[in-house]
Amino acid sequence: MGGDLVELDALGFEVSRRLSLGEEVQPTWVTEPTTGGMVYVTGNNVGKVFEVDLDGWQVQRIFETGAGPYNLAVTPDESTLVATYKSDNSVGFWDLASGEERARVETSRTIPHGVTVTPDGAYAFVTLEGVGSDPGTVEVYDLATPRRVATVDIGKQAGGIAFWKVEGP
Repeated sequence: MGGDLVELDALGFEVSRRLSLGEEVQPTWVTEPTTGGMVYVTGNNVGKVFEVDLDGWQVQRIFETGAGPYNLAVTPDESTLVATYKSDNSVGFWDLASGEERARVETSRTIPHGVTVTPDGAYAFVTLEGVGSDPGTVEVYDLATPRRVATVDIGKQAGGIAFWKVEGP
């Protein structure tokens, strides 16, 4: 695995641009673009998250995460970046205005993987793969505090997670 962010032309199915983030970076996730044209890319092997300006096709900021960041999600108001740290069994909550991590919470089980944020920006849902006899788990974090407020065990090897339908009472 290399260290490039690759942009594909979806209609022509060919590479339109490459941005080298470094030889040993091993990116494992890139967020959807923000309204300001930024994406966030994990540098799993180097303990960093890269903020990339899509218009200028350059790195704007680098967040030093320490542990290997794996998946990312940005809140709808674009104020917070949520990162899973697979090698540290934790979840980080970054203030995007300051570029500072405001909290890091240890997960209840091992191997945090996927993350998604509710459409209202109130909660983050994080999957934990688990190992051995441990089941996969979904944890729910209140983004205002940020604290874990719920967990539910699901099948083994919980990975990706997404919202596709949200209904209220």
